[in-house]
Amino acid sequence: MFLFLCTLVLAEEVTFDWVSGFGNPANQVLTVNEGDTIKFDWSSSHNVQQMADSAKFTGCDFAGATMLGDTSPVTSDALTVGTHYYACSVGSHCASGQKLAVTVNSAPFDGFCDSIDWRGDGATMDYACALTCDGVDDVASFTAYFPSYTVTPTAYSYCCACEFGKCSYPRVPEDLLYSAEVITVQCSDALSCVVCTDGNESSSGKLVAFVAMVSTLWLF
Repeated sequence: MFLFLCTLVLAEEVTFDWVSGFGNPANQVLTVNEGDTIKFDWSSSHNVQQMADSAKFTGCDFAGATMLGDTSPVTSDALTVGTHYYACSVGSHCASGQKLAVTVNSAPFDGFCDSIDWRGDGATMDYACALTCDGVDDVASFTAYFPSYTVTPTAYSYCCACEFGKCSYPRVPEDLLYSAEVITVQCSDALSCVVCTDGNESSSGKLVAFVAMVSTLWLF
């Protein structure tokens, strides 16, 4: 038996209207996930500078700032966990609200598969999924069972998603034992879901999965 854990994190490019913060504090803050990038988009004369720290951001002090560009669009590097500060140094634009504090959260499923002993227990997985997605209205979980005649002991694949509809189990025809039809558990957006697989290779060297249970949790 072997343990195969797969977590693929797909970063997102977040487009931000760089003039939307003028006079609007709600558009001067943003929350994204680790690895995301921000594409600052605007027209007219502006630039994007990454501020040295929070104090300089608050005071619009550009000492030690890094110029990212003055031609739209400007895209940041992949963001690390923490808070990053940006502002425009043209005229009084920063003081007028053309600034952005970006909070970067860790990828929601970092270490998820490693953190729980879930083999053969769908209820445990459902609970772990719900905790990970705490506060999210839609939590969708899918458990797939490998047929007992191709693997011993029975193995499982699981998809936990914090956003409804991100998990799927498409059928993939293959020439396998008993002419079985493979059903794989997948997630379409790894920032919103993760697939954990605990399985065995069949005698043909391939993994065969049949869906046995679909569970949807609704958190309120």
